[in-house]
Amino acid sequence: MLKVTNRNDFDLMDRYNGEAYFFPKGKTVMCPDDAARHIFGIGDEDKKPYLTRQGWLKSSDKFEDGMEKLNKFSFELVEEKYDVEFARIEQRTSPSANAGATEEAEADDSVKSVVPAPKRNILSNLIRRQEQPAA
Repeated sequence: MLKVTNRNDFDLMDRYNGEAYFFPKGKTVMCPDDAARHIFGIGDEDKKPYLTRQGWLKSSDKFEDGMEKLNKFSFELVEEKYDVEFARIEQRTSPSANAGATEEAEADDSVKSVVPAPKRNILSNLIRRQEQPAA
C-alpha cells in the first residue's frame, strides 16, 4: 500500500481494475501498489506511456512539463501489520448483505444470527466449546 500526496494545483481521478481512484490536490490518500503502478508508472523507467495516458504528454517537446506534474506526486510505502486471526474474528458483513434479515430475526425467534456461519477452524472450535454448557 502506498501513501500518495498530490502537490499539484489540480485533482486527478483515474481508474484501475474497475475501481475509481481520486487524488485531490494538496491531500494524501492511500492507494494499492498495483493501482499506483498502472496510474503513475511506479517501478517503470519509461514514463511516457503514463504521461500520455494522463494527457500530460501530447507531444515529445512537452515531456519535461509532464514530468513536472508527475514529480509533484510523492509516494511513501506503508507497511501493513495485521493480526490475521483478529481480522477474521472482527470481519463484518455489509448492511446490504443482510437486508431484511434483522426484521426476519425479530419476527421469528428461531433465527439466531443474520451473519453466515464461517468455515470452522481451530479458533472457532475453541470458541464454540467455551460457549457450550458443561455436561
